[in-house]
Amino acid sequence: MFLAITVDRYIAISRPLRYHVIMTRQKTTKIIIFWVAFGFCFGTLPVWSFGSDPNQWVCELEQYDAPILTIHALVGSFVIPLWLLLLIIAYVRIFHIAYLRKDAVSNSRSQRAKSVQWKMRMRTTITSAFVLGSFTIFWLPHSFKNIFEIYLAKDLKSLLAVQTFCEMLTYISSFMNPIIYGWRNHQFRIAYKQILEDCGCFQGNKPEQNSASPDTDETGSINLTRSMSSVKINISE
Repeated sequence: MFLAITVDRYIAISRPLRYHVIMTRQKTTKIIIFWVAFGFCFGTLPVWSFGSDPNQWVCELEQYDAPILTIHALVGSFVIPLWLLLLIIAYVRIFHIAYLRKDAVSNSRSQRAKSVQWKMRMRTTITSAFVLGSFTIFWLPHSFKNIFEIYLAKDLKSLLAVQTFCEMLTYISSFMNPIIYGWRNHQFRIAYKQILEDCGCFQGNKPEQNSASPDTDETGSINLTRSMSSVKINISE
């Protein structure tokens, strides 16, 4: 899914005029369905690879003798880090294009709407880069854990310690996403504050619902369908 988001951000920055032509709603739906299905199949592959013995899925080193599990672990250990490296290179390319184009933005009245839309897309791209960076930091140890489990683990105690540490990092990764979106997106901050007020954890004035912000829509998802309406709101103000 991160690969799809990165491609979406690259198209939005490198081809802003053709973005809505290339990333249509139908293409976006197909991309999301494909990556969700692929992630589900790849993630559940170790579970379906076992036989009917209920005692086979246990914390023992012998469970990694199955060839399908070895292949699955090696893919997670080598392909995923390589994939993350390619994503980092893609974001470097995106920011390079943005740096070259920032001086070309005109201050004339006719170009003001395009400038606002460009800033919104750039801000969304930066948010996606933060999410990718957080994902990389907390998930890379989980990839290297597979190598440890197959080749380096000597006893169950060390295996359990490494598994617990790496899995806790993955949970922290999921915890970081709401923090990043709340930091980067004004609407997320309003929603969080509203939730805290409703549950009695926070008391404060009700936020205005009509407030507009340059980061109106930057959830990092594919095909920002509301970007044009947000631009109109900003211009009218």
